Amino acid sequence: MNDSLQSSCKDIVLIHGLYQNSLVMKLLGRRLNAFGYKTHYFDYPTLKQDLSHNTSALKAYLREFKQPFVIIGHSLGCILTLNTLHQESFPLLQSVIAITPPFLGSRIVKYLSEHQSVFLIGKAQNALTPKDDSLSWDFSIPLGIIAGTQNTGPSALLLESLTNTIEKDSMISDGTVYLDETRIKGFTDFITLPKSHTMILFDPTLPQLCDYFIQHHHFHSIVDLV
Repeated sequence: MNDSLQSSCKDIVLIHGLYQNSLVMKLLGRRLNAFGYKTHYFDYPTLKQDLSHNTSALKAYLREFKQPFVIIGHSLGCILTLNTLHQESFPLLQSVIAITPPFLGSRIVKYLSEHQSVFLIGKAQNALTPKDDSLSWDFSIPLGIIAGTQNTGPSALLLESLTNTIEKDSMISDGTVYLDETRIKGFTDFITLPKSHTMILFDPTLPQLCDYFIQHHHFHSIVDLV
């Protein structure tokens, strides 16, 4: 990787997740602005358009960048990023940070599919359907993964309380995505925050972790950030 490009990288593309729009990423964006970054927001319809359509839109959006940039995705936005990079390379892309990424799919989506409730996921169903663990990050671009560990949310309700498919508290999750669903072979570094799936975006240490990864391609210790 070109070190001069890495050191001059000041542009960040923030990509939201399911049921959201760019507003949910604004606080993180403002906090990253304080580190000197210029933030950009990619909005896409998470329910009304499928992964293929949104990938085409993201490719067109990223082609407009003429300077080094970083992508920070949340949840479904991480899958969208992965699918986009499988289809096209972006030489100016310096690194990717994936926040609570369901890279291997979601058990919740599987449950909804099996119980005729997949309409709640809309056209994001295929993107979030569980995959085998052979999926890998086959790019030279550094990938940092930040996962949550506060199990309050749909996964606790649907999977543990209702379906009893997973023994309560036997697996760590952020209340929506389980920890083992976030890891993809080939990632550069991995860290967790004690936050739920969406609330992790508002954690004050999150922008610090992102900034450190952008600069060094690994995460700083949480203890040192508090």
